[in-house]
Amino acid sequence: MSKAQQISEIIEKIGWGKYNIYLFMIIALTCMLIYYGTALGSITAKEAAKDWGMSKFAMSQLGTAQLGGLFIGSFIWGYIANHYGRIMVLRLCLIISIITFLAYTFSVDYYMAISIIFFQGFGFAGMLSTAPPTYYECCPPRKAWTMVLVSWSLCFGLILGYFVAFITVIAGDSGIGRWRWVSGVGCVLSILALIGSRWLLESPRYLDLKGQGAKARDVLKEIARWNKSYDLPQMETPIITYNSNVQEDEELEIEELIKPAEKVEFKELFCIHHIKKSIALAAIGFFGDIGYFGLIEFMPFFLNNIPNKITDDASVYGIIILQFSIGSLGILLSSKLVDTRLGRKWTIIISYLSCGVFVFLFFIANSYWMILVSTILIYFFNYIAFSAFFLIVPENYPTNIRALGQAWVNAASKFGGVLSPFTLGFLIEAPHGVLIGIFVIALSFGVIGIFGLLVKETRGRGMDAVSLSDTIKD
Repeated sequence: MSKAQQISEIIEKIGWGKYNIYLFMIIALTCMLIYYGTALGSITAKEAAKDWGMSKFAMSQLGTAQLGGLFIGSFIWGYIANHYGRIMVLRLCLIISIITFLAYTFSVDYYMAISIIFFQGFGFAGMLSTAPPTYYECCPPRKAWTMVLVSWSLCFGLILGYFVAFITVIAGDSGIGRWRWVSGVGCVLSILALIGSRWLLESPRYLDLKGQGAKARDVLKEIARWNKSYDLPQMETPIITYNSNVQEDEELEIEELIKPAEKVEFKELFCIHHIKKSIALAAIGFFGDIGYFGLIEFMPFFLNNIPNKITDDASVYGIIILQFSIGSLGILLSSKLVDTRLGRKWTIIISYLSCGVFVFLFFIANSYWMILVSTILIYFFNYIAFSAFFLIVPENYPTNIRALGQAWVNAASKFGGVLSPFTLGFLIEAPHGVLIGIFVIALSFGVIGIFGLLVKETRGRGMDAVSLSDTIKD
């Protein structure tokens, strides 16, 4: 039995308890801040354009700048986290989040705002690269499906951002821009997340791969103490070796064939064992974010310019809140679908294809209720797919490259997110630009189906139970 499997069995024996609930809450709050910041960019683009005298295309570049920071930061933070620890990176990036939300609140012009939001995205990249692996590696294997629920916190960040803006419409903003209120609340939430992270423990899998077996055992004992599980089995001394001449028919555990964490580099993601999945997962993230961030960034504009226009601010924000709130119920359904015969793979494929269909329905909508229903269904299927994707990514990589794999997929995803506001911002200025933009979003969801076929199903396999031959066949 590999050392990683021993750790999995111990975590399973310890079971779900107070520490897992605490970890879930802090990781969920951290992830929530990322998409809360996305909502902030969209709200600013709508509210501050007149004050700053900027075009819609220029304002859309706020989203591009933030996602650009996410794209660049994913590579950097993924490397740092793999060498110096997930928790250290997580806390440092929460500090960046506090500073940037606070500074953004007092932005005096467009150029100051776009500079700050870029660095905010850079910090978000570290949070997104470390939060999912941190949660997943401390989670009992039978509770791995709760990763799907962690993804709901990203959606909740969007809901909360637009809800704060909606409240300022109803209650008044006291002469202060709505987007400034949204940013100020983000600063407070970041402070709470940083304080809450005080008791987070480093991943025992990561510590063991770094050769810190004693610390890994101490972490497992601390988790057992939190969860009031006192029957803690002992781990054997690990013997982890790297064999560069493994034959395809050797049914050996990946975790027994990996390099020590300190020697791993990004090129490991593109070795014969991982290149196919790395390309396919990156493509899914890339095209998924083109469609998703295109909808988020331009939904207020689309609602103002589709055939049956909606122009009242309260109605616009109200519809967006309903879209996210009801659509996010898809995550609950996804938590069940990923463990059915559909598995992770077909849940992703079918749901993204459904998104593309309902994007077209949204454009031809000729009544308020048709607009509401079509957009809710877009987000419903999008969140089913996204949450399944959120689970399948860490399951596809062994512990020693999991943070790098997560960072790679995040970077590819955010590159799609960077292109989306820039491209759509240019298109909507052209004749029939709204129609073309919506078609691009629908097409991006459809392309995912092709790349989804290349991904290996991980249902029932577990993060440590992948044989080398399975990996090669991926």
